[in-house]
Amino acid sequence: MFDSEGHAAHADEAGGLVGKNWGKVYEGYFERTDIADHVAIACDEILDEIPRDRTVQILEIGSGTGTVGERLSKHLEDSGVNPRLIIADKIRAQVEANENPGTAKAVFDNKKMPLRDECVDMVVARSVTHYEPTLEQEELVIDEVKRILRAGGFFVDQAVTMATDEEANLIVNIHLLVNKPMDIQSKEKVTEMLSQTFDEIKVSSDLPPALHSGTKGFLDRYNIRPEEAGELVRKIRQLIESVPEELRPNFHTTTDGFEYDVPYTIYLCRKGNKARQERAQ
Repeated sequence: MFDSEGHAAHADEAGGLVGKNWGKVYEGYFERTDIADHVAIACDEILDEIPRDRTVQILEIGSGTGTVGERLSKHLEDSGVNPRLIIADKIRAQVEANENPGTAKAVFDNKKMPLRDECVDMVVARSVTHYEPTLEQEELVIDEVKRILRAGGFFVDQAVTMATDEEANLIVNIHLLVNKPMDIQSKEKVTEMLSQTFDEIKVSSDLPPALHSGTKGFLDRYNIRPEEAGELVRKIRQLIESVPEELRPNFHTTTDGFEYDVPYTIYLCRKGNKARQERAQ
């Protein structure tokens, strides 16, 4: 499956605590199995399209320790599928923390996956692609996913989907204050981007809970001490208040800080046989 070994990350590229104790921030949101199970449950909607007569190759990108992939694999196995799971992350320490000897591990950049064309049946991502700093780089990841998927395969993407373009720009601008560029889009824009690449798009009826956080969670995420954060918090509050409330339903200022929710949508994207549409159209 691999053309060459994955390349280790040169730095903590996703920012903050990634690769250190990512599972501990945001009250452990990304390591909670009950939340990870929402991806597995969503895949029930495509269960009839997953092969039963051979091993099904599943790749989780931006996997961290592989919580989502492990829960999905178990769920599929319980449903009569024979899965083989590969987890991949930029941070070597993350994949090495997975203790399942039956799970393959890889370290690589999602924009240039060291994998053959059409070699996996399913690619899974949870809160991953928006960490690319630009839309163009995010699209490179999406294109790589389609390249390595077999015809009829699925990209299962739990994506950040903000309510409005204004709200998406707000969260982008907040992260720019800590020098962490991201490409976060509204639900409408995410749906449009995926629809330009994949032949069939289903939006799962199962919605994972939003990630709830606020001043403390944000500062913990980026290793910023509260006593050093006064000016930063003031600027974030100003950014939030500069957007009309009706255009930022997930962001609110508090007496001395801020609170926010990050909503997710699970997309089930099928690769068919037709030629990829040009994004410029």
